[in-house]
Amino acid sequence: MSDPASKAVFLSYASQDAEAAKRICEALRAAGVEVWFDQDALVGGDAWDGKIRGQINSCALFIPVISAATQERLEGYFRLEWKLAANRSHTMAEERTFLLPVVIDTTRDADGKVPSEFRSVQWTKLPGGEASAAFVSRVQKLLGGSTVPAVTRNPESVPPRTSAPAAAKSAFPVGVAATLGVVVLGLIAFVALRPTAKETTVAPAPAKPVVETNATTAPSAAPVAADQKSVAVLAFANMSPEKDTEYFSDGISEEILNALDRIPALRVTPRTSSFSFKGKNVALDEIGRALRVASLIEGSVRKSGNEVRITVKLLNAADGTRVWFEEFNRQMTPADMFAVQSEIAAMVAQKLGGASAASATSAVSTIAVPTKNLAAYDAYLRGRAALGDVVLDRSNAVVHFDEALRLDPNYALAWADLALRMAHKK
Repeated sequence: MSDPASKAVFLSYASQDAEAAKRICEALRAAGVEVWFDQDALVGGDAWDGKIRGQINSCALFIPVISAATQERLEGYFRLEWKLAANRSHTMAEERTFLLPVVIDTTRDADGKVPSEFRSVQWTKLPGGEASAAFVSRVQKLLGGSTVPAVTRNPESVPPRTSAPAAAKSAFPVGVAATLGVVVLGLIAFVALRPTAKETTVAPAPAKPVVETNATTAPSAAPVAADQKSVAVLAFANMSPEKDTEYFSDGISEEILNALDRIPALRVTPRTSSFSFKGKNVALDEIGRALRVASLIEGSVRKSGNEVRITVKLLNAADGTRVWFEEFNRQMTPADMFAVQSEIAAMVAQKLGGASAASATSAVSTIAVPTKNLAAYDAYLRGRAALGDVVLDRSNAVVHFDEALRLDPNYALAWADLALRMAHKK
């Protein structure tokens, strides 16, 4: 059991960062703060692992020290400490500040190999472990009972997202053999099989340009009333080691959007509108007003080998507070990918009050797995990404769709998108 009366701070770090952690410890102790620092907190005869777990379960603040050293070490006891602290944070109210990450070098939180909960709070930069007076003062205030929102939106917590690809004047590839029959077949498949956002049901706020700002900018206008069951899916952040896999995270977020759009009780913003904020540092309330939605979905995708981790957050668009958070770990197979997209859509619908568990699940359970060929699925996502929000690079997109069809000639969605590209050419 945790001791709510405890006023201690737990300092967690990799062994390579011991000197920097010691400087942080000494600065806090000089200000009268009790710090649990394992170099001197454990005496002979203590059951080391049990003592550590007990301290994490009863400390008032958990300070993970993040650095290039923690980035490089994919295993270490400090990672268990981080996981234990992250898990404990789930039992706390949003108003309670428990996690207080610090970074002692140039490591960016967007790239941090840390539990997703660490990215939901503001990181403090303490170069070399030199604790500033402001940092020490903040720790004292938090230990004294001051209320600071636990979830502070950090503009750096999501890596910069690139804009749509620049226009290209590529010619339609000569080698693409397609007949009128293929066009007709593809269009039929597109209408019959592809779940698409209801473009006619919602439009972005008229004419007014979106002004890039930061999360602290005060709203310039009164909030626009929005349907409480309205939601927009923003482009998910690519957290994979291979930075050229953004097409994959875009594809996952688009398919989650399409799955949500199958639930009649929800009003879902079209992809062209919600993805227009990709790569822009715009406050959540500004996005909510521009799209006229009450809720926003943010997330990240990390693909590693044969596994993928999808993190999803449902946010209140008016003030950015987190309504729901979940992390999904799946195998890299088309079946698992489409199953988790349906699962996420059903859970979001329930949280928004748009459907009961049974009706939401039923609405998305009819989504068929379009291919069992992982390489074909990957090629298809590359083709979709090449299109952007408008047809910017037809030839490159068609090359990927052709590859998907070479790998799986029965891939109906690939036929559909290929047919549409051919129709645009004409």
